[in-house]
Amino acid sequence: MPSTLSQNTSQVGLGPTTSRSRLIHLILPSVTDLIFVAVLLSLSYSALSSRLLGDAGIGWHIRNGELMLRTHTVTRVDVFSYTMNGRPWLAWEWLYDMIIGAVHRWLGLNGVVFFTAIVIALTFASAFRILLTRGSLLQISLVLLLLAMGAAMIHFLARPHVLSWLFTVIWFQLLDSAEVAPENRRQLLWLPLLMLLWVNLHGGFLFGLALLGLYWLAGVMRYLQAGTEGRQAAAWVKQLSAVGALSFLATFANPYGYKLHAHIYRYLSNRFLMNHIDEFRSPDFHGIAQECFAVLLVITIVALATSRGKIRASQVLVILFASYSGLYASRNLPITSILLVLVVGPLLSAAVRDAGNNAALPDRTRNFLSRCSSFAPSRSSASSGIRSGRTRSRHAFCPQ
Repeated sequence: MPSTLSQNTSQVGLGPTTSRSRLIHLILPSVTDLIFVAVLLSLSYSALSSRLLGDAGIGWHIRNGELMLRTHTVTRVDVFSYTMNGRPWLAWEWLYDMIIGAVHRWLGLNGVVFFTAIVIALTFASAFRILLTRGSLLQISLVLLLLAMGAAMIHFLARPHVLSWLFTVIWFQLLDSAEVAPENRRQLLWLPLLMLLWVNLHGGFLFGLALLGLYWLAGVMRYLQAGTEGRQAAAWVKQLSAVGALSFLATFANPYGYKLHAHIYRYLSNRFLMNHIDEFRSPDFHGIAQECFAVLLVITIVALATSRGKIRASQVLVILFASYSGLYASRNLPITSILLVLVVGPLLSAAVRDAGNNAALPDRTRNFLSRCSSFAPSRSSASSGIRSGRTRSRHAFCPQ
C-alpha cells in the first residue's frame, strides 16, 4: 500500500519528483541570469572595459565627487576650470558624482568600471525579463535585446547617463503595468520617490516626465473615446495627474531648486551646442550602433503593420516619441532603443502567435511559427529562461 501511494504521488508530480524539480529549478540559471552575467563579464574583463573609460568627462565626475566627500558640501562654484574658476556652477549630477567618487576612493578605476558594468547589465537583464513577463517570445526577445545593446554601445561609458537607462526601464514598467492592470496602480506611488533620486543623478529625468505625459495624453484620448468605461478612464487620468504633479514637484528637490530647470532649458535650447556637439546631432547611419537602431525602426514598422488593432494609444505615442528622439540626437539612441524593444517585443510576438494559427499560410510556415511560440516561458511565470524554456520545449516538440 505505501509503495502504491508513493508510486501514485510520483505520477501526479508530488513527493520526490516535485522536490527534485524544485531543486533543479533553483540551481539552473535563467536566461535573464545568463544575460546579466554575460554583459557584466564582457564589460568588466574584456576589451570593452577600457571603452567604458573612453570619455574625458569621467575624470571630473570622479574629482568632483571626491571633493564633495572631503568638504561635505555640494559643489556650487567652478573649481576645475582656469578661465571660469570661482564662477557659479551647477553640478546637476552631484549625487552620481558622490557615488562614483566614493567607488573610486575605495576601488580605483577598476571599481568605476565594475560599477558601470553592473548598472548596464542590470538594465538590459531587467528589460529582457520585462519582455518575457509581457508575453514576448524568447527568440524575439533575445534578438531585440541584442539590437538594443548594439545601439546603446555608442554610449557605453562610465558616466551618469547609464543610470537614466535603468530608471527609464523601471519607470516604463510601472506606468505600463498600471495602465494594463488596474490592480497595479498603487505602484505608481513609487514614481515620485524614484524622481527624488533621478533628478539628482542625471538630467535624463526629463524622459520620465515625458513618459508620464504620454501616458496621461493616452488616458485623455481613452476617456474621450470611452463609452460605458468612461468612469474608469477618468479615474486613470486623475491618478496620472496626481502622480505627475507629485513627480514634477519632486524635481525641485535638488540643491539648486528651480535653477536646475532653468539651466537645463538654457543648455538644451542653445543652438550652437546642439549643432556642434556630435552626440546632440542626428545619428550617422554608417555606424554599427546607428544601423542597429535603424533595424529596430524597421522591426517597429513591421510590428505596427501586423498588430491588427491590438496596439494601445500609449504604445503608439511611446513609439513615436522614441523614434523621433532617436532620430533627433545620437545620445538618445540607448534609451529610445530600449523603449522601442519594450513596446515592440510583445506586439511582434503576438503577431507570430496569430500567424501560427493562420490557415492561409503554408503548413511548414505555420508549424515553424507554432513551435517558436511553444518554446517560450508562460506569461505568468516569474522564472524567465532556460529552466522553463527547457521544460516547455520538451512538451512542445515531443508527442504526448
